Amino acid sequence: MSEHATELSIQLVNDIYGDLAARVFRTLLFHGRLALATIVQRTELSPRQIQHSLVVLIQQHLILWYTPPDSSQTWYEANLGNSYALIRSGKYIKLANDRHSDFAGEVISKILSLGHVRVGDLIKAYSSGDAQLSDIAVFPYAKDSWDVESPTIISTLVDLLSSGFLKAVHESHLRSDADNRAEAEQVVHYDDAVKSKREAEAAWKQKVEDKLFQWKYGRNAQRRSFAHYESGSKRPHEENIEPYRSKKLKSNHPSSSPIASVSSDDVRSYKSVPLDDSLVISIDHERFCLSMRNQHLVDLAEQCIGKATAKVYERLLLALEDSLIKYDDVSHIPDEGELVDFGALPRISTKSLVSLVQDLPELGESIGYIKPEASRTDHSLSVDNEANLEEDEGTTYSSDDSNTGFDHISDLGITNNDDNQLNGLGDRTPDTTPDTTPKAESKSLIGILRQHLFLLAKHPHRFLHHVERTAATPELWAIPFPSLCRGLVHKSLLQVITARFGPLAGRLTRILCDNKNNKLDEKTLVMLSLIPQKTMRAILHSMYRAGHLELQELPRDNQRKPTTTMFFWYFDPERCKSRVLEDTYQAMVRCLQRANIERKGVKATIEKASRTDVVGREDEFLSKEEKEALNDWKIKEKRFWCQVSRLDELIAVLRDF
Repeated sequence: MSEHATELSIQLVNDIYGDLAARVFRTLLFHGRLALATIVQRTELSPRQIQHSLVVLIQQHLILWYTPPDSSQTWYEANLGNSYALIRSGKYIKLANDRHSDFAGEVISKILSLGHVRVGDLIKAYSSGDAQLSDIAVFPYAKDSWDVESPTIISTLVDLLSSGFLKAVHESHLRSDADNRAEAEQVVHYDDAVKSKREAEAAWKQKVEDKLFQWKYGRNAQRRSFAHYESGSKRPHEENIEPYRSKKLKSNHPSSSPIASVSSDDVRSYKSVPLDDSLVISIDHERFCLSMRNQHLVDLAEQCIGKATAKVYERLLLALEDSLIKYDDVSHIPDEGELVDFGALPRISTKSLVSLVQDLPELGESIGYIKPEASRTDHSLSVDNEANLEEDEGTTYSSDDSNTGFDHISDLGITNNDDNQLNGLGDRTPDTTPDTTPKAESKSLIGILRQHLFLLAKHPHRFLHHVERTAATPELWAIPFPSLCRGLVHKSLLQVITARFGPLAGRLTRILCDNKNNKLDEKTLVMLSLIPQKTMRAILHSMYRAGHLELQELPRDNQRKPTTTMFFWYFDPERCKSRVLEDTYQAMVRCLQRANIERKGVKATIEKASRTDVVGREDEFLSKEEKEALNDWKIKEKRFWCQVSRLDELIAVLRDF
């Protein structure tokens, strides 16, 4: 990890958990995997202080630990990924609020402050009369602002577990990938029934991979069981969830373990006994990162196309979230010339999407009349294709040659009197009475839905990939994440370069990106960019010094004189991305450091305003100068964190997407 990313993680731990925990975390980051005795030697702290810090950091999943089976020595190492996730706590809470409820955001907030927690403790803390907070030592907060019933708490936890925002904690989550592999190799044994040594070795390696996959993704099957508890139905058999891993799931998670708290024999709803009190839950950062990426794509679709089409795209991404996690784990972003296997991408049929967008009334009003010629050319929606689709979807169409499958436009009362053929709302006079029969409404919904999907598929960003209907498969829609993420990265890099060096630098960058050979000399750049050579040299030199452009020298003779040397400029996206990431980490660190400096100036006022006897009575205890200083600090703090949030969005696009 880069220097500034490490500095940022240490700064976050120091601001939230104090200097003592930050010293231990910094030691593990700089020196790597260490034992307790070595940590004592490196930090010059007492073993008691280090043990207290390790307990806090392990509770927050900021430190991973492992004790080998053949040794009593415990090893500790820093978890840099979770330490950076501390900066996204506010976004996690906002996602839970938007997706579920305000109380769900409150639950996420408390679990973020605790790291992981037992379900029983969480229910007791929020229940109105089950237990006092003084009986629960792990909860350092009051529940005065939230007084909810136990069924509401349980249903909220079930919603968060079924959506993936929360996960059941497994001991493998507290180990590194290398330690998990070592543990899996210890657990999995060779199959003596296989005669060939090569076959036995291959079978053993496959079992190890299956065990690692089970530890990492076994919670998906359990989350589906929570979804069934939410509706009060019986949990399906394990074979219906993970057919080739059902036996392993049962053997690895016995009923006595708090991880496997849901029994397949239970037929009760969440209002009776849905969750085991000993179940330990924590935040699933992977699912939150996926939801953030989906929200970014939805915002981009709304900016480029429209709000109604973005709503359709949001429902499609939400339906594919479970498939996207597994796909991202085994996939990579191919190079420009590498072919993409669209068959491996998560896909969904048009018929499945119809039921997801039925509650969106603005779909029909947001699509205007489309020329039959354009529809036949751009969207491949001929009469035969519409007939094939209606057979597959179970919906009957009555199309003729005049409208080429777009007769649902007239059903909505929209005529083709618009001379400009605009896509959107306009002054249109309906000349027919809308048909409100279920058959006509279904036909109109499918047709309008396909138009929105084709808008996403035909956009230059390629939000969707259309898989045409065949004799064996229905019409499908896939999300081409390799090309889509590559386009987002290039777009973000271009925005950074343009904002830093000006629009002329952005023009030069686009020319270098669009060039097939990606290496051009100054004469060619002058001819293509229409920029004076003197001005262009200054811009190229500034970008080269910043690390956003690369230069290759090609001498014509062995003397390597500048007059006989050819200079070629080219743009390397990976190097530019790493440089922008490093600069962004540094900017975030500087923002947090400056915020600490500003906080020290009003430290006494902040401490006075946070006293329990002053909260709510500021006008009585605070002077006019103190209130002005406190308000100025709140404004500055809000600006600092807004800037940090914007920088985090850039890091999410360049690193996590």
